[in-house]
Amino acid sequence: MNETKLTGETKNILDDNITKLKELFPEIVTEDKIDFEKLELLLGKEVDNSNERYNFTWPGKTQSIKESQ
Repeated sequence: MNETKLTGETKNILDDNITKLKELFPEIVTEDKIDFEKLELLLGKEVDNSNERYNFTWPGKTQSIKESQ
């Protein structure tokens, strides 16, 4: 039987996601930061820049997302 030891630490999902982006698109990394303009150019027509779409939002939504990660 394999035992899994818990460290009591929360996994940093944001760092994992950034690492994956860097692996998939190394050219979007500038000074160890993600250049979203370059990413948008690479994704081309798959990017939706329109402001006219349904969006569920509320005051504090951005902070809530940050805290959940």
